[in-house]
Amino acid sequence: MNNIRKFFLILPITVLCNILCSCNSKNNSIDYNPETNWDKYVGNYSNITCRNTTDIIKGDSILFSGVRNGHLWYVAYSQRTKEKIFEWEDQIAIDTMNYKIDRGYGVYENARIKNIIPSFYRKTNDGSIVSVCLYVTGGTLPISYVTSFTKQNESVHIVGKYYRDWYNNSIVLFEYGADDEGIYSILVNSFFKVANIEGNQLFSFSSSTDYIGPPYIDIGTLFSYAIPISNEEAILCVDNYIFKWNYSNASAVWTTECKAPFDVPTDANPKYTTTLLDKSTDTWKYKVDMVYYDGTKKEFTITININTGEYKTSV
Repeated sequence: MNNIRKFFLILPITVLCNILCSCNSKNNSIDYNPETNWDKYVGNYSNITCRNTTDIIKGDSILFSGVRNGHLWYVAYSQRTKEKIFEWEDQIAIDTMNYKIDRGYGVYENARIKNIIPSFYRKTNDGSIVSVCLYVTGGTLPISYVTSFTKQNESVHIVGKYYRDWYNNSIVLFEYGADDEGIYSILVNSFFKVANIEGNQLFSFSSSTDYIGPPYIDIGTLFSYAIPISNEEAILCVDNYIFKWNYSNASAVWTTECKAPFDVPTDANPKYTTTLLDKSTDTWKYKVDMVYYDGTKKEFTITININTGEYKTSV
């Protein structure tokens, strides 16, 4: 179950990287890109290795990425105006020919970086957060992830972490089996407590935290399904269960099984697909689609008070 949840958590990032790479792959060479685009936009790129290009970011933009003078780098241009939108270069040098990957449990691998694809960018008041996919050869896995946190002239790399946007411009940063899971704020001028850089960790949590159901919830589900309503609390919906989770004490505030407003045959064994329709007030509205084992389809709506867990259903 943990592996399944973990797969779905990292799937969007992995799919994005695969899409970007496959759009530009060319006979598995290190340089996947038509040189004409590099000539047109970047100009002299003799000092850039591990190059990659994509033109599907935000429609009009074209993105060039690679390792420039030994540093992770990428730049975005408008295809319409040919103007530079932004440019980022990491402050930490990286060895592309002998890149050391920490696989956990004291296991390290040396690999060669083929190309890089940015997967996350966030500009902060005093720095930036950039996460990239590294396509490598020589290791047991073809993809590695590295997130670079930069504050003024100070940077740190966190390898193998997962992340997602959180409440009020915060970001979740965690890794299965690590000891420093937590939610790290990037608000105002605060920074992070990551590695040896001081910052503002809102709270920490344990990767072994399980909520034994129903439904069964592991840490992957706790973040991939979560809709945060504060730094410490979120609403989650899994199948026809809706619950409010407090991350600071690793417990459910309330759990509600939302039963259909009609009779469901005992042998129906329904599958549920739940869609959030409205969360503009403290009473959220969901649509629930049910499919019975025999193919029969049903649907109903739920309105639930996120403060109390009390709910009503209607057809």
